[in-house]
Order: sequence, then C-alpha cells, then structure tokens
Amino acid sequence: MACCRGCFCCQCCCREGETRTPEELTVLGEIRDEEDEILPRKDYESLDYDRCINEPYVEVLEGMDNKKARKYEAVRWVMVFVIGVTVGLVGLFVEFFVRLFTKIKFSVVGDSIEKCTDKGCLSLSLLELLTFNMVFVFIASVLVLIE
Repeated sequence: MACCRGCFCCQCCCREGETRTPEELTVLGEIRDEEDEILPRKDYESLDYDRCINEPYVEVLEGMDNKKARKYEAVRWVMVFVIGVTVGLVGLFVEFFVRLFTKIKFSVVGDSIEKCTDKGCLSLSLLELLTFNMVFVFIASVLVLIE
C-alpha cells in the first residue's frame, strides 16, 4: 500500500515518488520474504504511530473530502494546543501550592524553633517538622492509591 497521492494523508505526508519502506510494509504485513518470519505486530495498531502507515487513520481520511480532512487536521492541532496549555497550567498550579505549603511549613516550624530555643523543647519543633512531612507523604500516597 504505497502512497496513492489521492488521499489527504498522502498529500501531506508523502513526497513526490515516495513509497513505503520495506520495513514499514513488513510491519503492516503487506510483503513477506520466504526466509523472514513476520512478527505478529501487524495486529497492534498502537505501534503504528506514523500517520502514513496508520491504517485506521488513513481509512478515516479516505472517507472525507479534502475540505473536511483539512478541518479535521485543524481541530487536531487546536486540541494539541489546548492540551499543552492545560498541562502548563497544571504545572503552575502544582508549583504554586508546593511553594505555598513549603512556606507555611517552614514559618510554623521556624516560629516553633524560636519559641523553643529558650525553653529547651527543640524536640517538639522536630516533631512538628516530622508531622508536616508525614502529612504530605500520606496525602501523596492516598492520591497515588486513588489513581
């Protein structure tokens, strides 16, 4: 199944005169050498990440006209952009709250150390620090178990 030049996929992915490599055709199971045994990988479409050799994707594009296929590609790019922005915002959210909780932890423990230095109860400050860290570890463990 070389580039047919008729579908949108071939127009955007394949260059002039380009056909699939023997390795790609072997993965798809379209050619067979007598001495080489084809691995059963052709049944697993998730291994075919390249759009030009992803048969379900090509079938979807062949069922569309060029205008609809271009719109489909534009929507895919918009979705990629939205996903990227969302991941960036989640990263900012995590960074903000890590800094906030760390600031709270060190201010509480720092105040405790200042108060307990004169009284000789620094073990209580160490216990507060340990408690804060164990609470964060517990919350993280629960979230991992839920996920």
